[in-house]
Amino acid sequence: MSLGRVMVGVVVAACICLAASAQPQASIPPELRATTTTFNEAQETLIETYVSAAVDQLATGEDKPVQEGRRLLLEPLAGDNSPIFRQAYSSFVRVKLTPALDSDKTLVRLNAMIIAAQLSDRGALELVKKGLADSNPAVRYRAAKAAGQLLVNVPFDTNTGREAFEKELLAIIKDRISQETSNDVWRPLLDALAGLQLPEGTSELVDALNRRIQAHATQPALTLDSERRALRGLFVKVVQGADPIGSGRQIDRQLIRNLAKVSFRYLEMCATTLNNPSSAADAVSFQGMIQDADVVLRWSVQKLNATPIALKPIDPLVKESLWAEILLQTQQWRELLTKSPFSFEPAELSIPTTPPAEPDAAS
Repeated sequence: MSLGRVMVGVVVAACICLAASAQPQASIPPELRATTTTFNEAQETLIETYVSAAVDQLATGEDKPVQEGRRLLLEPLAGDNSPIFRQAYSSFVRVKLTPALDSDKTLVRLNAMIIAAQLSDRGALELVKKGLADSNPAVRYRAAKAAGQLLVNVPFDTNTGREAFEKELLAIIKDRISQETSNDVWRPLLDALAGLQLPEGTSELVDALNRRIQAHATQPALTLDSERRALRGLFVKVVQGADPIGSGRQIDRQLIRNLAKVSFRYLEMCATTLNNPSSAADAVSFQGMIQDADVVLRWSVQKLNATPIALKPIDPLVKESLWAEILLQTQQWRELLTKSPFSFEPAELSIPTTPPAEPDAAS
């Protein structure tokens, strides 16, 4: 056999070996997924090799390898795996995935956020933080979705541990909210805020809802679905906190005042918008918000022992699309909210009419 043939054979064999080594192990053994003990060295090596090869495919930025890399990384997180496995595996993925967020390819960064949303490792917050700072709104959208999902996925042994995690997440969300211009990103940010149990998160959610009113007043085609979910969840929290029987808690009157304020502003904005035939509003969500806000306002008056006012039930008015009549009722609400115990200044209840900064749209 000639030297040339030998060299060709060696090169071909080497290429085959390299190609084989570049492929991740087909799967992680079921017994490892069910483990109730920490990984030994051999198991750690197996997981690290598997994750590294899958991330390498993701990092190519090419459609099919990215899809395959994502599938391989997510597959071990599916099914009924042990908590110990999920946390340990998530930690390996988080470490190997971090450099992918520096990729110049949007597809890589976007899929990194999709994977981050399924992790059970507290350190994944750093991935979310970086994703929320991304220049591309589609990546930020996925990062915001991941922020809310981590509240569900990450386990905590103590309330103190969860509180520390939520405080860190709240700081990240607040920083993003202060500069976010994409309506698509705002929606999952509100959902993530609503999922927090911290009292500080409740206050921040009220502020965030107030900020969103201007966007909806000037862009009525935007759906209010996320804002409705946030308001209803907020109302449940406030109702629970305002019932101190057997709990030793005091009624948070300031929080109830602020809840009434944001509810009134949404009520008036929605009624004003729907009363304009050319507004092209998202009618279903606007009508639902009117009904939700009316419930909150009536409860707030009763809870703070304010002087009640005679108002027609809201549901029949909404059903008959009597927006002008609802606007007349908002004037009665406005007058009540400027008096004790609410004592708002008229300017605090007004809705800005100047359009917000031009939003970018997440694809």
